[in-house]
Amino acid sequence: MGNKEVHRSLLTVPLIPLLILFTVFLLTGYHVDAENSYPVTVTEAVIQGKNVLVQSVSAAPPASDDGLYHLMAQEAYEGGTQGQEIAKASVSSDASFTFPLSEGTEDSRLYQKFVIVVYQSGNPVLVSNAQYITNPEAAGGKNVRRLDGGGKKGFLLDAHIINTTNYLTEAGIDQITYNLPIGNLCSDGNVAYKYNG
Repeated sequence: MGNKEVHRSLLTVPLIPLLILFTVFLLTGYHVDAENSYPVTVTEAVIQGKNVLVQSVSAAPPASDDGLYHLMAQEAYEGGTQGQEIAKASVSSDASFTFPLSEGTEDSRLYQKFVIVVYQSGNPVLVSNAQYITNPEAAGGKNVRRLDGGGKKGFLLDAHIINTTNYLTEAGIDQITYNLPIGNLCSDGNVAYKYNG
């Protein structure tokens, strides 16, 4: 047996069990359904005025030491039972939580996710999926209607054409794209701004 044949046979031996596992995986239809792995499902988190409404359902509500669901607000990098408790509701098949959005403040909930925790034997236990706010546009201060002109649009033109000719009006162009170097707007990169309220 040549040197190349030995290498080929060594490569095919580990592939056979992998092919068998892959075939079994495909035939059994094995999958993980993350939504149904918890006893409680958070169905929505929506902004209503200056508040947030979080709703949940459960076919079989979990046991709880104090008979309460504890709603936790988590940052994107947090998981499990981490976070800050922001609301409580009685354990039931459908629970609702309402709390302030606190937009523009240090305690803003706009970009947080929400999970439900219960206490069992004194320990916090995660019992729901995580849900972000699904209508963040409701917090926007300005809702401007989309402006769809009837003319041609989307041209990227040279600045000289824009300033020196009547080409745009003659061609029936209503909108153009113009690249503006951000360095022309900012001097020395020292622009004062206030972040998160």
